[in-house]
Amino acid sequence: MGAKMAGPLTGLRVIDASIMAAGPWTGTLLGELGAEVIKIEPPSGDGTRWVEPSQRGMGTNFICLNVNKQDITLDLKKVEDQAIALDLCANADIFIQNFRGGVIERLGLGYAALKARNPQLIYCSISGFGETGPLAKEACADFIMQAYSGFARLNGRPGDPLEAFRFSGFVDLTTSSVAVEGILAALLERSRTGHGQKVEVSMLQAALEMQFTRMAEILGAGRLFEPMGSQSPGLVPDRVFATLDHGEVFVTVHDAAQWAGFCSAIERPDLVADPRFASNAARVDNRAALDAELEPIFAARPMIWWMRILERHGVACALAQHFEQLRHHAQICANDMVAQIETAWGRLSIGGLPWHFSATPCAVTPPPVPGADTERVLQRLKDGALARKPVAATGRSLTEGLRVVELASGVSGPMAGCRLADLGADVVKLETQDGDWMRGCPPFLADGTSAVFFALNRGKRGQRLAGEDAEQARTLREMLAKADVFITDLSAARLASLGLADAEAARALNPRLIVAQISAFGAHGPLAGKPGSELCAQAMSGYTRYVGTGGEPSIRLGADVGGCSTGIFATQAVLAALHAREASGTGQWVDLSMLNSLLALKTVHLAAQSDPDRFEGPRVGGAYDPPERGWRTADAPITFAFGGSVGAEGRPGWAQFVETVGLSHLLDDPRFDKNGRRTTGLGPAARELKPEYEAGFLTRPSSEVVARVRGFGGLASAYLSHEDLLAEPQVQALDIVRTLPSATGNVNILSYPVLFSDFKPIIRGPLAEEGTPDRRTA
Repeated sequence: MGAKMAGPLTGLRVIDASIMAAGPWTGTLLGELGAEVIKIEPPSGDGTRWVEPSQRGMGTNFICLNVNKQDITLDLKKVEDQAIALDLCANADIFIQNFRGGVIERLGLGYAALKARNPQLIYCSISGFGETGPLAKEACADFIMQAYSGFARLNGRPGDPLEAFRFSGFVDLTTSSVAVEGILAALLERSRTGHGQKVEVSMLQAALEMQFTRMAEILGAGRLFEPMGSQSPGLVPDRVFATLDHGEVFVTVHDAAQWAGFCSAIERPDLVADPRFASNAARVDNRAALDAELEPIFAARPMIWWMRILERHGVACALAQHFEQLRHHAQICANDMVAQIETAWGRLSIGGLPWHFSATPCAVTPPPVPGADTERVLQRLKDGALARKPVAATGRSLTEGLRVVELASGVSGPMAGCRLADLGADVVKLETQDGDWMRGCPPFLADGTSAVFFALNRGKRGQRLAGEDAEQARTLREMLAKADVFITDLSAARLASLGLADAEAARALNPRLIVAQISAFGAHGPLAGKPGSELCAQAMSGYTRYVGTGGEPSIRLGADVGGCSTGIFATQAVLAALHAREASGTGQWVDLSMLNSLLALKTVHLAAQSDPDRFEGPRVGGAYDPPERGWRTADAPITFAFGGSVGAEGRPGWAQFVETVGLSHLLDDPRFDKNGRRTTGLGPAARELKPEYEAGFLTRPSSEVVARVRGFGGLASAYLSHEDLLAEPQVQALDIVRTLPSATGNVNILSYPVLFSDFKPIIRGPLAEEGTPDRRTA
């Protein structure tokens, strides 16, 4: 699509004053998209420098979360350094901070102060629970939000109460992804008004966005999810099968064609005609009966045999992988899903770019040594080299009236289309005659609509592609010639048959068209074009190793993390490409995949396992830890932490806490004092000490223990059910749930996951099908 430029955000400047994970990775993603990112570190350094594991003395979290940046040292407690920070922000487009409520204002960098200096600044504020409500000033961490948001309640085997994902940092990085989506939306709004605004992102809303499909079932159909092992609630078969050689194959069937192929592969064509299994909904209702048929069949032949025969018949399938396997896998290497970087602390593997732009290609650059850019950046500031050219208001929004054509099924593409509709785009959902397979996934609303399909496709206009290939191609080309954005999950071969073989074909049709093509495994390599699934992507990216018990049948994450994360990255890709189009006048093609998205979000684990100094911490050994189900109290399990990087009060707060719960004898126990930190996280030491704590906790309700931990400077939450979560005053204060009309009554859905100071996303009603009244206005 013409001459290639640098990343789509080239020319923008970001000041990143954030710490730890959720804030810094926001800056990293913007840097990977081409923005100039200047990280401000305090003299003592970002705390991730000392989070285990380390490589050659530097925390691997710090290394991977701060690529694509410059690094300067400022003491924001000093007036003179505050003045420098203000000058930097006066010449920036974006500012990022994630301090506890009130801290950034005391440092002189609150929104009001920066807006006064730079009215065009996009000010991104990241918090744990949001900036309003009773928990607004509470700090948070990944494992706390897993508990509070209900995320951990989705994982485990049937009958288990819950299981935390032993992948510490996942919710943090999800929050970063949502923050970038919000920042990009605000940038496009700035093009209309000429003014910046505040963008508020909470770990709470981000965690719920990653649970989009489960929340649709809970809010729309009232079905509370319970752990299902490797199975999913809405598709059958969609699970792990044990094989003859004691291996496992991960298998998913989405639609009627795949079901016929599956039955042929297992040499049971009779199952196609069996009325118990005639549709996906019927198979869900008769799950146990089908499992009884299938399990002995898979147990009769080895794992690799099944992979070959299932692939031959067009069935989504995969094997689970660990670090060494996935970083050398031909498909992952072909699509640069794992990046190799040379740093001051040696070579590391980190998550690769989650989007691949044809005209504005992005790149990963190593992180700087802390403070290395201080002198150079301050000299540029002094010389006026950082002066920013003001943005002229165009008077038109780049998303309002945006014409989007979406031809995609399932979660990722429709989720991106949904969020673009929320931002004002006119989205037409195209379907082939077979329809979106999500239509057949229970639970259903009263009118027979899938609750998940409703939530993913509200706010759109529906249209069917009719006729033979030639007629479909003609209809599609006519629509795309007038469109701004095309979101699709069709294979390259299918797109070629419709006249869209590649970026050049799209450019010839419509030079301004932005194409976001989503696949399971990536656009290149031996698996390109192969069918995949949420379950397959989780297995191949190594996620299934961090839930369940080693040596027992694998389980999945109950949230559709592959589909939802790709939906978020696809929304980012479209918004970033729109920004680049303003400068170039041309569109481009962007490739994304579920496998790529999950590996990008796995960057802290990839970095941790590159060459750790020692075997320590959940990022190195978490795959071998037993399931984490919290600390028992009189009623509900909790999770908590004091000291070090996750507790402002450290030992004094912890000491007061243990005295109030009748555990003062622990003050003299040497196991509780290692480098000034309390051992209350995941890992062997925590398990050893659990009985000591629980002896005091079991006589008290979870609400009391949580309140006491928080009161003495620690972090804590009960493992909430979704029912309890939705009743929380904090959730209600953030207006997280909206009510929309449907054909047979009101339906509750999640609101947009970002709060903007100067505009509100439009939460519109049901998909307006052809031939039915348009009920999108809500």
